[in-house]
Amino acid sequence: MTKVLIGIATRGCDMYYKLAGWLLNQQHKEGLLLEVMFAQSNASASYSQNLLFKTVAEGNWDYLLMLDSDICPPNDALERMLKADKDMVKAPVWHFCPHTREIH
Repeated sequence: MTKVLIGIATRGCDMYYKLAGWLLNQQHKEGLLLEVMFAQSNASASYSQNLLFKTVAEGNWDYLLMLDSDICPPNDALERMLKADKDMVKAPVWHFCPHTREIH
């Protein structure tokens, strides 16, 4: 059984509502043992990300899928990450702010 930690880095206690739905859809993936961990830091995103890396390094995980709490990955993101068979996979994530009409 492949063990995957889905780590959610957040600077508060918020989560994009579509991410919640995505997480629910992941729970029945055959051959995978999935666990979700929220890492919160009011100071910086890097603190949360480092906490997730440390958890995986000290634990018995095969993979870490790290997400920010304000995005929703494609439905097949987990499968694509595993299929890549690489030590690290990084995907660009674009965020559109409807108030400023900026993409970053």
